[in-house]
Amino acid sequence: MNVRGFLVLNRLALMRRALAAGVLPSRHPAVPVTFEDAFRKYRGFDGEAWPRLTRLPALVNGLAEVHDWATVRSYAEDGRDSDEDVIYIDSDKNSQEPQSGWTLAGLDVGFYESEHSHFSIVLNEVIFGLHFTLRAYAVELNDNFLFRDESTIMQLLSARAAISNRRHALETLSSLSIVKVFVRK
Repeated sequence: MNVRGFLVLNRLALMRRALAAGVLPSRHPAVPVTFEDAFRKYRGFDGEAWPRLTRLPALVNGLAEVHDWATVRSYAEDGRDSDEDVIYIDSDKNSQEPQSGWTLAGLDVGFYESEHSHFSIVLNEVIFGLHFTLRAYAVELNDNFLFRDESTIMQLLSARAAISNRRHALETLSSLSIVKVFVRK
């Protein structure tokens, strides 16, 4: 499934839920920052999607289409004092920025099926993962805590498959995608 559209996220809300559930205290980020800074710097597609239920744009599989940018912008401006972030994601290998004023932040990998069903390997298995082999890929992340190139992601996925083949616990993912993440300049 091709993933393409605008997304508004609150990643700190995800962090707060994980802390409240007791998931993160035993895990330290694989990057040299605090828990909160790891969630702030990570610009991928994982987090609490569309955190406010008012004035939502029309969504297709949890994403707003390019022609709905005015509605997305209005929604984002309503939450501008919060920890929300607007991104554009696209899993098409040949994609370009959605419109002028956007730039490629990096590549995430995992699945995005809807605002209720998504999982980033970068956030959950590299930055906050349990397996040293996958956490070691944190040195390859850019300033947005995303990957720069597909070849590194392919190496990560090979390492992940080897761990999974040894029957170590990893999230079972049926349809993985490499996803370009664009942010406003």
